[in-house]
Order: sequence, then C-alpha cells, then structure tokens
Amino acid sequence: MADETQIAAFVLNENGNIDRVRTTDGSIYRIESTLAVEAAEEAKTAAANCKTMTESAETAEKTRVSNENARKTAETERGNNETSRKNAETSRKNAETTRQDNETARKNAETTRQNNETSRSNAEIERKKAESQRHDEHIADQQASSNATSAANGAASRADAAANQALQIANSVAQGSAGDSDIAALREQNAILANMLAESSGKFVFMDGTVYAPSSKATFEDGTVKLGSSCTVSGTTIVLA
Repeated sequence: MADETQIAAFVLNENGNIDRVRTTDGSIYRIESTLAVEAAEEAKTAAANCKTMTESAETAEKTRVSNENARKTAETERGNNETSRKNAETSRKNAETTRQDNETARKNAETTRQNNETSRSNAEIERKKAESQRHDEHIADQQASSNATSAANGAASRADAAANQALQIANSVAQGSAGDSDIAALREQNAILANMLAESSGKFVFMDGTVYAPSSKATFEDGTVKLGSSCTVSGTTIVLA
C-alpha cells in the first residue's frame, strides 16, 4: 500500500496553511495536527455560538423581564383605570341621585307653587265675592237708609198733620168748644203719634196708660202679645227693651 500510494501534493486551507495531503490515487487525508486545530476551531466556534446563544438568552430574558414589567405596569394602569372607572361610575350615580333629588324637590316646589296659586285664586274669588257682597250690602244699606228716610219723612209729615189736628182739638178743648167726639179724636191722634214715635225710634212708648211697641220688638196675634228676645220676664215683672 505504501509502495502503491504516495503523497502527490499538499493541500492548503483558506488561510494558506497545509492541513491536508492528496495521494496519488486521489484520496485526501487530513493531517492530525490539522484535525486538532479544526477541533479547536470548532470548539471556539461552539463556544462563540454558546456565548452568542447565552447573550441571546440574556437579551431574551431582559426582553422578557422588560415585557413582564411592561405587562405589570399595564396591569397596574388597567387596575388604576378600572378604579377610576368605578369611581367615575360612583360619581355618576351620586350625581344622578342628586339630580333625581333636585327634580323631586323641583316637582314638590312646583306642586306647592300650584297649590299656593290655587289658594291665591280661591282667595281672590272669595275676596271678589266678599267685595260684591259688601257692595250689595252697601247698596242695600243705602236703599234701606233711603227707604228709612222716606218713611221717616212720611211719618214726620203724618206726625205734623196729626200734631196740627191735635193742637186744633186741644185749642177747642181749652176754649170749651170741644165735645166728646173732639176729645176722642185727640186721643186717636195721640195714639197715632205714639205709634209713629215707637216705630221711628225702635223703642217702647208709654202714653196715657197705654204701651206702644215697635213692630220689630212686639206683635199682636189672636189676642196674644208676643215680645221680642230683647224683652225679659222676671216673676210678675216684664222689662221692655
């Protein structure tokens, strides 16, 4: 084999160093030192790769830690946002409750205002009724006063006539020319005058043993005299007032 196979040439690596041989049959063999160098190179490469992988792992871990921190920060921010949202919702509910309370108070105030307005309107109606009644009473009082004045004037005229007639009869009696009929006429005129005085004064009048009563305080019906509430009876005594 040694006689037939001989080294034909040395083969250089990419750095220009001899690391292989080629025999005459075309086979290529690595030199032992070259294998050691290649192993060392491969070990260096593996170490470099390990370092690179370690650095990549460290970078990945840093990235993971950074991402985890970012996640925690985002979670904290989310929690804070959720707390803010809950607080805002609570504030919204409180504001809504306040709004509803204010609306209820407004409705109550409006109801009170309407009730007051109704009371005012009713009071105004009653005032107008009272004013109308007062006006009617005033007109009635004026009419009654006018009627009373007319009645008084009429009574005065009749009283004057009766007094003149009574005076004439009295003169006749004084002169001795009056008879019984004249005296009876005088008494009749006195009775007329007493009745007029009682009616116009509203008081009882006593004349010649006769009591003359105003129609507002005494009435005579079927032989019975009925006295008004202003008169009182005590035992056998009657007080006319």
